[in-house]
Amino acid sequence: MKKAIAIFFVSIYMLSFSELHQFLRMPVLIQHFIEHRQQDPSLSLLGFLNLHYIHQYIHDEDYQQDQQLPFRHSDCCVTYTTVCCETLAILL
Repeated sequence: MKKAIAIFFVSIYMLSFSELHQFLRMPVLIQHFIEHRQQDPSLSLLGFLNLHYIHQYIHDEDYQQDQQLPFRHSDCCVTYTTVCCETLAILL
């Protein structure tokens, strides 16, 4: 029981403080690919990914739907700050 609770809390943490929550948008990616395949049956998955992720974003009629795709933009921002203090060695 403790292991299940620990896994649950680690999952919640990872989904909220990292980009792992983007994987929850995968059904949107699949549905959008199916729609593109209906319009152009010769479109491959690699061609679809190339069109939506590699090339510059095109403002076309389905631009709003394109913005819902996973990993299109970053939602999380992490900043690390490091403080280094130099100390003098005290010899006894």
